[in-house]
This record gives sequence, C-alpha cells and structure tokens, in this order.
Amino acid sequence: MYCLVSTLVLIFRHTDTATQTCMNTYPTISQATGVARTLSKHLSCTIVVYRTPQARFVTARTTDPVAGNIEGIYRNGYCTPTLLSSAH
Repeated sequence: MYCLVSTLVLIFRHTDTATQTCMNTYPTISQATGVARTLSKHLSCTIVVYRTPQARFVTARTTDPVAGNIEGIYRNGYCTPTLLSSAH
C-alpha cells in the first residue's frame, strides 16, 4: 500500500507559489482521506485534509499553511474530531 501512496503523491504534487510549499492535491475527498490515514499511521504524524476554493482536496502537515476549509484531521490512521473539522 505504501508504494501506491507514493505513486499518488508523485502524480498529484502541487507547489503553492505564494509560500513555495509542496502539498499533495487530489480530485476527490476519498483519495485525500485515504492518503491522510495512511501517512498519519505510517509516519506517526498529524495530517490535515482541506478543500481548496478550486474544489480540490489537499493533504498537508499541521505546520503547512491551510488555504481552504478543513475537512478532517488525521492522527494514527484515524480521523480526530475537532472544532475545526467540517461536519459530515
């Protein structure tokens, strides 16, 4: 599964020109949340999934700037309920 995630990350790599930060962009929320769950579990870090104004979904670390509405925050492979997450 890690090889599949690595392939997706390379395909949908996006660079924010304003901050020169690389973020992973996906066309659907299910792709973004799947990657966020996998990365947060295997890298032992917190991953934020947010929706951009262009209706794309981005996975980012908590230290990256967020340019959109937060859809979920993932830790240890699970969605962590927070006040910042959108209600589903």
